[in-house]
Amino acid sequence: GKVNTDGKVDAKEKIEGGELSERETEILKLLVDGYDHKLAAEKLFLSPHTVRKHIANIYTKLHVTSRAQVVRVAMKQGRV
Repeated sequence: GKVNTDGKVDAKEKIEGGELSERETEILKLLVDGYDHKLAAEKLFLSPHTVRKHIANIYTKLHVTSRAQVVRVAMKQGRV
């Protein structure tokens, strides 16, 4: 993906398996920080169901099946 002038990678960076939306990227960072779907929902003013759907999409796009895997992949790809 593009690197912005502030040094951050564009939120729609291409990753293995697909692109993460800005919202999915936000939720991914919260997962890495230890938030569960309920806490992430409160922080982002979304319903827990919506956050769970985003998490499912993240897992699909990153080809992972667990929180531990998603954290490892996110860190390996330098997404957090």
